[in-house]
Amino acid sequence: MKKTAKKIVIVLLLLLLIGWILMYFFCPKKDMVTGNLTSKDAVTTLEQNANKVTNSGFRFISDDITLKSEKGFDFPVNSAESMQPYSQDLDESMLKAVNYLKDNANKQLNIIGRYQAEEKNETAFADLGLARAESIKAQFVKLGVNPEQIKVVSKAYPEAVANQDKQYLGMIDFDVITKEEIKVATNKGFSAMGDGFELKGQNGFNFAIHSDKVIKPYPTDLEENLAKVVSFLKENPANQITVVGRYQADEENKTLFPNLGLARSQKIKDQLINLGVNSQQLVISGQVDNNAVADDKGQYLGMIDFAVKKLDEQATNTRKQEMKNLLLALNEKPLTLYFGSDSTQITLSDAEKERFVKIVEFLDYAPRAQALITGHTDSSGSSEQNMIIGKERAQFAANYLTESGLHKNQIIVDSKGADAPIADNNTEEGKAKNRRVTITINTNEK
Repeated sequence: MKKTAKKIVIVLLLLLLIGWILMYFFCPKKDMVTGNLTSKDAVTTLEQNANKVTNSGFRFISDDITLKSEKGFDFPVNSAESMQPYSQDLDESMLKAVNYLKDNANKQLNIIGRYQAEEKNETAFADLGLARAESIKAQFVKLGVNPEQIKVVSKAYPEAVANQDKQYLGMIDFDVITKEEIKVATNKGFSAMGDGFELKGQNGFNFAIHSDKVIKPYPTDLEENLAKVVSFLKENPANQITVVGRYQADEENKTLFPNLGLARSQKIKDQLINLGVNSQQLVISGQVDNNAVADDKGQYLGMIDFAVKKLDEQATNTRKQEMKNLLLALNEKPLTLYFGSDSTQITLSDAEKERFVKIVEFLDYAPRAQALITGHTDSSGSSEQNMIIGKERAQFAANYLTESGLHKNQIIVDSKGADAPIADNNTEEGKAKNRRVTITINTNEK
């Protein structure tokens, strides 16, 4: 029994000796007086901790851009204010990210602010992660990024290890996603420019989608600017304005014009004529504008521009000759519309709409001239009935012209019934040619 106890004591002494040896060689040594680590072991411990410091750097990655930097957004422990000034590579990366977001409005940036759960939060936010993300968002917005493109979120980061200066490194992450494009209504306002004349305004001429009807009443500034244009043209008869109507290519066009831009510009031209402007000073033009975005009321804003040009004597004479040539073309080969049996309406082709535009253009240029619209039928039915059908067909064409703004005094509607055939009514082909409307121009010049 005594021998066994002696053996146990010896074993315990050996274990204590081994433990002391291990502590001496492998544990950091402290100064015997201060109790602090010796300088050699303190440096070793700092180096070991430095190797554990976390740093995610800067990462901004999307499907068509990759920005990475070793330097990211650093924060003092318990703080939401990033350490500044930033390194050059962080500044450059941040600027590239800002420009990317400006150029890609369909991109959304989620700024993820990270934090240690043990950090003390003295901000107004739920945690330091949100506070840090919000501070970075403010910097992006200050550099011109749309705040609606940015969302802030937070994420706990228990693995985060601060450096010896008590700073957490790279505590911001970015998640770039493609969102449904935010469409903001466009508005080019009012613009009348050219040859020294310049007039701009916030409010212009607005139109409903798929329509050539201008929205009224006009704002006060638009009324004032329109009056200034009228006064300018009355006081400067040598000047001409091209009324440019804009439209989206995918708008449905139910007007007689080839596109809604021309139809819209004609409406404004008619208003100017009604306000006393000489029609010979006005030209219309249509221009596609696929950047136009309607507002939440379904209206396109500011869809008319005025281009001012001074006409010298040569330009005036050229315009006169152009109108003479146009009159000759319209009467030598009159616009002819063909109708089905007993039909009084048709759908105009683009080519027929173009001819209507030319008729309107000439009648605007020569306000004393008139369009003579004559309806015809085949020989089917009674003479009385054919006269009525012929008149209704002619009225169909007249309605197109009046809807374009022409005064009724410039339109003459007539019917010949079946009395003026141009083909044999004994054949279906001949009857089809006889069911027609012709439009010629009478200048009424003495």
